[in-house]
Amino acid sequence: HRVDRRQRQMCIRDRYTASYIKSKLKIDQNTTVSFKDFNKGTNNLLATNNFDSFFYEFKPNDDGYDLYTKTIESKNDFSLRLAVHYDNLYDAGLLVNFTKKRLLFKNDVIALDLILGSSLRYKFNYFIDKGEYWSVGLNSRYNEFTESIKAVSFLDVNSTQNLNRLSVKYSDLTNQFFLQTQFRKDFPLRLGVEHKKLKFNTTTISSNINPEGTTFEDSHIYSVFGEISFDTFDNLYFPTKGVLFKAKANYYAFSSNYNNNFTPYSIYDADFSYAVNPIKKLSFLFNASAGLTLKARNNSALNFTFGGFGHNFINNIKSFYGYDYSGISANSYVKFLTHLDYQFLKKHHLLASVNYANIEDELFKSSNWLSVPDYTGYALGYSYESIIGPLELKYTYSPDQKTQYWFFNIGFWF
Repeated sequence: HRVDRRQRQMCIRDRYTASYIKSKLKIDQNTTVSFKDFNKGTNNLLATNNFDSFFYEFKPNDDGYDLYTKTIESKNDFSLRLAVHYDNLYDAGLLVNFTKKRLLFKNDVIALDLILGSSLRYKFNYFIDKGEYWSVGLNSRYNEFTESIKAVSFLDVNSTQNLNRLSVKYSDLTNQFFLQTQFRKDFPLRLGVEHKKLKFNTTTISSNINPEGTTFEDSHIYSVFGEISFDTFDNLYFPTKGVLFKAKANYYAFSSNYNNNFTPYSIYDADFSYAVNPIKKLSFLFNASAGLTLKARNNSALNFTFGGFGHNFINNIKSFYGYDYSGISANSYVKFLTHLDYQFLKKHHLLASVNYANIEDELFKSSNWLSVPDYTGYALGYSYESIIGPLELKYTYSPDQKTQYWFFNIGFWF
């Protein structure tokens, strides 16, 4: 039905309709919403795939419009998905995803990702969605990979005089229980408790006592956490407009203390991105992020580590062009990124990026975080949006150490 867009307002008066759709459209009874926000909310509702059809009609009244809806809920509550992926860190992987809706309640969903390949991984999620009220969730994941990293990331300088790099196996088991609500309607707010089992070990260094290698960390760590986010990106991998904001805080209170040096500490991390499309086919992405650790002392297991290229990294592992994976590590940082995307043909992208950062321990205790960046990297790349996800090739270079790396990715990141 046509809507008078000069007014761009509507009034939800029907009690049943309002209560039925407000969790996705975020509309309460007897409130007004712009047509733009309504259209966005409708798209979010349809994206859940919970409905076979969704019809709505506006009827004018003295204040604006009444909204009438008719929905047919989908009877399909189970799905099986397959995907493949390759990148320089995890190598090849096959994803098998099982998703079941309405398992125990009419508004819950359970999902399991099994990732088979060079690095064994899994993700498990259970969520009871109560919209603007407090929802309940349970997450569990296991992640492992082996990477050659700088020896100074785990050893002191004196012990690395004859050793440049280590082959380190990194494994992480994380379990979370959380409550989630909508803060100011557009900001998902999550509060919860977390358990981690972290282990780092290498076979590069061995001794008579440990002939099979050396273990740097093997602890259970317990924390409370809070997360908040805001996302209006029009595309996850190639955004042309919108804003993405994420912030997280963890307070690590207890540990099984493998190295006998644990003291409680906290980590704060925030990331802000803005995408704009000034002319057709050309878009820019601007990103600023920062993180710090308070009262870390000798606890470096969850330091911020930078290098390589990728998405969906775990813990505080982050991309940084011009450096190899885990090429830089410290407990505090500031980082800036400018990214250009020229879509010269449909689904074909030419990409150029530059990132700068100051990364060091206790960075914010001095004015160094405002100084000229210590780390710089550049990237040129090509990407194609295929049916299995983006196919990406990137050349990266850092003038700091005159190093260059190639990164290659096939498929959606998981």
